Amino acid sequence: MTREFIPYGTTLNVAISILDRCDPSEIAAELESPLCGQLGGPSYRFVGTTSRLAAVVDRVGRRLIESGECGAGVATWRLYNVALIMFLTSEDRELQTAYKIATASGS
Repeated sequence: MTREFIPYGTTLNVAISILDRCDPSEIAAELESPLCGQLGGPSYRFVGTTSRLAAVVDRVGRRLIESGECGAGVATWRLYNVALIMFLTSEDRELQTAYKIATASGS
């Protein structure tokens, strides 16, 4: 199923749509997982984003802070990594729903 999201940026947009629907405690748990740090790699790279993607990431970050699960802001790259982890563990139906949300918003 995930091979269907080939166009540039679609995978990240779908992953962020999944992340946006996750409970803050679930996101916080993945932020602490070893895989989150491992996905980061040895260097930083700029990822251009749409205004929709930036808004969703900001909303997720605010929800985390407001929930008390994270005391301070979370680096955007870490939220991207958690989104990709959630993407990898999602079932086909959830991926299809997230894809519809991501593409309906003009991403």
